[in-house]
Amino acid sequence: MIKVSIIIPFFFNKKWLEEAMNSVLNQTLVNLEIIVINDGSQEDLSDLEKAYSSKIIFIKQKNKGAAAARNRGIDLAKGEYIAFLDSDDIWLPQKLNQQISFMEKYNFQWSHTDYIRFLDNKNKESNIKCALNGQIYPTCLVWSPIATPCVVIKRKVLEENVNIRFDEKRTIGEDNHCWRQLGEKFKLGYLPIPLVRVRMHGNNAAFSAYLQLKQTTEAIYSI
Repeated sequence: MIKVSIIIPFFFNKKWLEEAMNSVLNQTLVNLEIIVINDGSQEDLSDLEKAYSSKIIFIKQKNKGAAAARNRGIDLAKGEYIAFLDSDDIWLPQKLNQQISFMEKYNFQWSHTDYIRFLDNKNKESNIKCALNGQIYPTCLVWSPIATPCVVIKRKVLEENVNIRFDEKRTIGEDNHCWRQLGEKFKLGYLPIPLVRVRMHGNNAAFSAYLQLKQTTEAIYSI
């Protein structure tokens, strides 16, 4: 049975983290390795660690940012596939089952899906289409709708390409840096189904259009 490693960086709001973890535990694909990287949070997770210790691996490190937390999770992962989930987002139950089946059928090395964007504490949501697929480089330098919680990668790709990692020097766009590296080498699979709920709130990096534009411009001029 295919095993999937799920990496969840955490820094704040343990209530959201518990929702995220439960959305993984509710997956119809059951052979999972769930790794929560506590990135120097000031919140006490001891109750969650005790309650979920038989199902989830908790790792604590000094605060280094989400990129460093994901990279550490990559180093620890043992599954054939690696998936990423932010601690404030939620997967739908069929997410991994459908996406892994899709990748196995078409032999994609990495893939992503559509997602549902919702406002926390408000009855408002919208489906986001992310129709970027195939040979995405150099298009991804100027347009990258890939959402991190929608991405699954074959672990051997990251083992064989140790330079393909999240950029720990960035706090904005560290994930897009990784997607560009992958896009240069591998075609991107796209499953046009919304399988992730992405929570929008005041701390989302996605709210900062200026910073997103700035990091994209820097990437273009660094070529």
